[in-house]
Amino acid sequence: MAGLDKPALRGAAERGEPLVDITISFADGFDYADLTRRLNRLADDILVHDLPHYTPSCRLAVATKAALGRESGWVIRRAPCPAGGYWWEEVVEPSRLPTDLRGCIVGMGLTQPGGDDDGQPYEWR
Repeated sequence: MAGLDKPALRGAAERGEPLVDITISFADGFDYADLTRRLNRLADDILVHDLPHYTPSCRLAVATKAALGRESGWVIRRAPCPAGGYWWEEVVEPSRLPTDLRGCIVGMGLTQPGGDDDGQPYEWR
């Protein structure tokens, strides 16, 4: 969980809350570094990594379940993983973004298993 330099994320990790690792794909033609900074200013429980992930327009991020619901309407829950333990399951796809980011993000997805999630079964609100 290196790089969790935001107090709310660090606190969530310290109390054992399962964090969510996601990918964010930006639309072509934008300043991806600027979009990353703007996303990082949204909340103290979302961290978008600066470095591209596979393509210049893709970023990895870590967030709390609550942050994803609050900021994007994304509803996820814990579900048993076929290989053992638990992972995230999408219930409702992301449905909204802050006004200044609309049209800048073309996709968001879960990474399974995430590096910030040790497979614990419980839900956090």
